[in-house]
Amino acid sequence: MTPTSRTIWLIALCLLSCRAGLGQTPAASAMAPLTKEAAGQLRDRARAIKGEAEQRFGRDMAECNKKTFPNSCFDAAKERRRLSLAESRQLDKKGRAGEREARLLEREAKEAQRAADAPHLEAEEHARIERLHQENARLDAEREARPAKDALDLAQRRSRAQAEDAARLKKREEQARQDREREELRPLRLREEQDRQKAIAQHAAQIDERLRQDAEAEKARAADVAARRAAAEAAKQAPEKKGGFLCELWPGRFCNGAGSGR
Repeated sequence: MTPTSRTIWLIALCLLSCRAGLGQTPAASAMAPLTKEAAGQLRDRARAIKGEAEQRFGRDMAECNKKTFPNSCFDAAKERRRLSLAESRQLDKKGRAGEREARLLEREAKEAQRAADAPHLEAEEHARIERLHQENARLDAEREARPAKDALDLAQRRSRAQAEDAARLKKREEQARQDREREELRPLRLREEQDRQKAIAQHAAQIDERLRQDAEAEKARAADVAARRAAAEAAKQAPEKKGGFLCELWPGRFCNGAGSGR
């Protein structure tokens, strides 16, 4: 392993340690991050489960419509569909989180690689500038031995080289400044990303809770409807009393035909 590779690995480990220490729970820290391919497979599986659930729900509803009393069949079909869609949403949520994590790790690895390459590039730049200085010194020596015209040409070339060197140095200094600012803002960006992920998770939990409450309310409404229908069926099957409320008030006069001639 080269020194540059060792430096890259050390910087990547430091970045991962910082991410683990800035608000992640122990369970989240212990869980290995998903790769981009694995996250994509999770989302594909979520879409497949959703599609299968919708197809099965259509078949179930068609079968329920063939039954004389289809209500319980409808309820079972809806429950199966709800559970499948909930599983699909969970897998899709995990897949999205894995893709975001993979993109973040990839971005951090690139930044770590650039940070690791910076000293090497800077050393190469200094070496190149030193060679240019040596070349300028050699040209100065030659200029003293040449005619005035050659000396003027050399001075012009040297001026252009110095201007190019100054521009390169200025560009390198600006890049170094931007890199320092990016490093200083990285913890803030990381906290903002974590806050955003936390808000997304809370919103998803609220949605799941509303779905659960809606499902419970739907079950309660279905049970109430079933109870009312059962009571209505029982009332129809009970024998009717003769005489109605008059029989209850005067049994000897209006019940079972007694006293009908009075």
